Amino acid sequence: MTRYFEISFNDLTSEMQEEMIESTMQSLFEEVQIEGEALFTKEWNNPQPVTWQEAWVRYNAVDYIMWDGYEKGDPEADVPKAEEWNDWLQDHLREIAEKACYSGVHNMEVEVTI
Repeated sequence: MTRYFEISFNDLTSEMQEEMIESTMQSLFEEVQIEGEALFTKEWNNPQPVTWQEAWVRYNAVDYIMWDGYEKGDPEADVPKAEEWNDWLQDHLREIAEKACYSGVHNMEVEVTI
């Protein structure tokens, strides 16, 4: 006897959801790192990025409001630390990974044979 079921991402256990998100994030990180390292080597207006994460975040305007003054040379603007650029990058990649997982496991048909 064969039965068919449809499942979505929310039907998975929280551990499985987290595993899928983390795995997707790791793949995204590897792709973004290659792109970020290439961006890091190009000539920037002001200021020159200190890390490839900063280059990627600035190029893709992730959380732009957080560092806009810094890029424009505002003397009162806070200079973001290297870990802040990485945090913004990781948060952005997590958001992309979650969306990909939710859309990827949507009304997925599962076959169970007894």
